[in-house]
Amino acid sequence: MVYILGTSHEYQRNDNTCQPESIEEFKRYIKFICQNYDIKAIGEEMSEEALKFWEREISIPKLFTQENPIISHKYCDPEREEQKKFGIKQSGYFSQGRQLSEILQSPDVKNLSQEEAEQLEWQEDLKREPIWLCKILELNRWPILFICGSDHVDSFKELLDGESLSALIIVNNWKPQEI
Repeated sequence: MVYILGTSHEYQRNDNTCQPESIEEFKRYIKFICQNYDIKAIGEEMSEEALKFWEREISIPKLFTQENPIISHKYCDPEREEQKKFGIKQSGYFSQGRQLSEILQSPDVKNLSQEEAEQLEWQEDLKREPIWLCKILELNRWPILFICGSDHVDSFKELLDGESLSALIIVNNWKPQEI
């Protein structure tokens, strides 16, 4: 069984924009889920490379598993080199490319509408989900909690269902209650 928790990545990585109370609430919520569903592992849409980009050393879910060592953890989002290997364009390729001068714009971005650019970005994002699936299968500890961006909750559940894995969405978009 895979339990899916959708949220904003800012809570996963403890951004400076987050109130300390919000992060503590997120940790308590993870603990609540782990206790109530007998979670043995946590996978997440996060990578060490992304954490470094955001000037963080560890995600909140990883920190939680360090404090609770009976629960395994795995960052499941592919690093840039792994994305290149699978032909996945870097996040922002289509939308940021549109903001470059015409000389620097790639031909596949140059004439896109905003809506087309967003759709292509989403298609690239979806290409990462099968990699997450492979990485949670590598963990092979069940039940597992998978934490991802709220945009991916439904599509990731659909992927899991299609692979005959039982999946349940815990929450589509967790936010602190005091917001």
